[in-house]
Amino acid sequence: MRKISVRLPIAAKAVLLIAVLGVMSAAADWLCLEGLDGIKSIDDNVINRMAPSRLSLSEAKTAVAAMGLNTYKIAGASDPETLKQASDELAGQYAAAKSWLENVRAFFPERQAEVARQFFAEEIACLTVTKGLEVPREVVAAAEAAAVPLLRTTHLSSVFITSVQAFLEDVLTAQTSMHGVLLDVFGVGILLLGKSGIGKSEIALDLIMRGHRLVADYIVDVKRKAPDAVFGAGSDIIKHHMEIRGLGIINIKDLFGVAAIRERKKMEIVLELVEWDPSVEYDRLGVEEKKYRILDVEIPMLVVPVRPGRNMTTIVEVAARNHLLKLQGHHSAREFQERLNRAIAIAPGGRVGETEVE
Repeated sequence: MRKISVRLPIAAKAVLLIAVLGVMSAAADWLCLEGLDGIKSIDDNVINRMAPSRLSLSEAKTAVAAMGLNTYKIAGASDPETLKQASDELAGQYAAAKSWLENVRAFFPERQAEVARQFFAEEIACLTVTKGLEVPREVVAAAEAAAVPLLRTTHLSSVFITSVQAFLEDVLTAQTSMHGVLLDVFGVGILLLGKSGIGKSEIALDLIMRGHRLVADYIVDVKRKAPDAVFGAGSDIIKHHMEIRGLGIINIKDLFGVAAIRERKKMEIVLELVEWDPSVEYDRLGVEEKKYRILDVEIPMLVVPVRPGRNMTTIVEVAARNHLLKLQGHHSAREFQERLNRAIAIAPGGRVGETEVE
């Protein structure tokens, strides 16, 4: 076969080469765009479907772990600001864990079972669904497999969180039991202490006859409800009852009515009854105040000696009245001391600051 040779001018060759390069460049651009469209489709799938599901699961894990820490923080905290901060964080973490269920169902429904198993693999106490929402079968199966309680309530989330928080604060708060009698005298919570047989119950009975109220006799259950306050209540078995030697067990509620009792009361005074000892010098001015520590809370304390002829009921009432006066800013003993010191200072022959009554 005869070979045909075509001779083109240099300019024509250059034009043809440019045209070929243009076609190749266009083909390369088209292939790149097709590849980018594929990558973009994958990115969109990951961003719109997988990423939100994984993010929801990660947030739920973090929220569940932090909820446990904040629960213990609330139980052991004593600072009001710390309590408020922990409560706010707990509410936010609960909302994050709650939104996990909705997010997983919306973004990645076909993986509900797998995600639910991963969620319940974490160490959680329980899962509660609020507002009576329907729980997916996959979540129920995962909870049963992990032996995690699954609860549902018709309460709103905010109402449920508040109720659970109040319950945990009451159950996890510091508490103890004491032997004594707790009374409400003129609205002041007075705890009577003293050895057995010294007359605590008899004094309490006399106070009830005068219109005051019994909180607990013999066993007083004490709880610290606030950083600087402890509350006392009667034991479930013996509350509203008293033991009077010679009479036995009596029911104050049945004898005197519901106005003679109350369920709990803040402790504001600890009054210890001791047998009179002539060799002991008892406080006669009341300037220096003693404190009695209960669950790391200091409460004003009075030590009152008991002897025949002393009207102990009246003394307890006066102690309550005097405490109310101190709350209003009037300290009778200190005011008397100041007046006496001023009188001594201006007396003939006396000099200011030379003599003070202690």
